Amino acid sequence: MRAVLTLDVGGTGIKLGAFSPAGESLISPASFPSKSKAGREELLDNFASILRQGAQMAGGAVEDIRMAFPGPFDYARGVSQMQGLDKYDALYGVSLPQALGARLAGDALFSPPLSFRFCNDIHAFALGAMVFAPALRRGRALYVCLGTGCGSAFSDAGRMDDDPLAGRCPHGWIYGLPYGDGIVDDALSVRGLRQLAETEPALPKDGLGLSQAAQAGDAGARRVFSQFGARMAEILPPLLEEYGAAHLVLGGNLTRSFEWFGAPLQRYCDGNGVALQTCFDTSGWAMRGLLALP
Repeated sequence: MRAVLTLDVGGTGIKLGAFSPAGESLISPASFPSKSKAGREELLDNFASILRQGAQMAGGAVEDIRMAFPGPFDYARGVSQMQGLDKYDALYGVSLPQALGARLAGDALFSPPLSFRFCNDIHAFALGAMVFAPALRRGRALYVCLGTGCGSAFSDAGRMDDDPLAGRCPHGWIYGLPYGDGIVDDALSVRGLRQLAETEPALPKDGLGLSQAAQAGDAGARRVFSQFGARMAEILPPLLEEYGAAHLVLGGNLTRSFEWFGAPLQRYCDGNGVALQTCFDTSGWAMRGLLALP
């Protein structure tokens, strides 16, 4: 059976999936370290190793490889443009189809000519969301992933919208919009949560630790999440209104703590006819979205 391999590439980890051309999952999703701060050759060897393991698990005959990457990235050519972001710096300007194709050439697990396709990771998540929630194909939607940064995308009647706010956020990326003394990315991210936690010296500063503390009833942790939620309820509603969005979809690791910060945003959505949906399997949706690429 022919197989399609999908990779959701993050700064700390890489998720692997394998599917039949009809979209049937062939393996249980697997996770691997990204080694994103390594040198060029080690990074490329790591990607090739992950792809080989995926091909082995899927039974070979791989001819289609699809990868979701954070930006900046030339998705049409498969060339990373990330630089100075503390991840994948060594891949700047590298053609991944050429570099990985050369490493996999002659391997019996892969059927030439190999096809490589690339997509923004949040766009892939949005495409996957529309697979799992068909209502998102009607009307306008905003997708936000909260993690090491604030990733975003917009869709209109099931199609990705690369200029949703009259030129203010090209590609649908809200991370660079101004907020306070900085930008949205500084506020709606692990960094933003950590900054709020600095006011509570006894607390852990990572998202998981803060969530565990809140779950255990720690008042300081719950205050931090409450402040984070107030930020979200200040930043996102004006964007929803400006775009005329009927749907808001939240993903990313921080969304797992939605119960501790989401109440103000939920109240806004409930009162303004916006359907709010949370996803705790961001990579799973992104890999399904990769399958939906034209």
